[in-house]
Amino acid sequence: MSTETSTGFDFTLIVRPVAGLQTRFTLGRTDVITRPDFSSFRAFYGAAVKRGAESPALIADAKEVLDSSDFATKPTGARASPWSTGWILDYSFARDSWTPLRGVRMTAASGNVSRSGGLPSVINQRRARPPHRC
Repeated sequence: MSTETSTGFDFTLIVRPVAGLQTRFTLGRTDVITRPDFSSFRAFYGAAVKRGAESPALIADAKEVLDSSDFATKPTGARASPWSTGWILDYSFARDSWTPLRGVRMTAASGNVSRSGGLPSVINQRRARPPHRC
């Protein structure tokens, strides 16, 4: 279980250079403080290690979760970044266009960047793995 507190702001600028085309730029600043409580998970991990009958891969994964998540006040990953930016470029078809496309909005391109001092996260003296994509 964990509790988090965050403070900050977002600044968004929307520009419509031509009819139907919209660009949006967002700049955000946040300070997140987390208070994790992994005591139950740590007890389960200790019991599994004592039993010795668990899969070594699962034990290693559980250890990595504990090592990368059990911090006193700061989260890891994108949430730990104090600054973030995002942008999107989209097009909205006019209400008098071809019937199936009336009012439809399509994203042409988008992206975001979160930086924590410009350095990658390091866990146990190695770079953190990106999350698995499903």
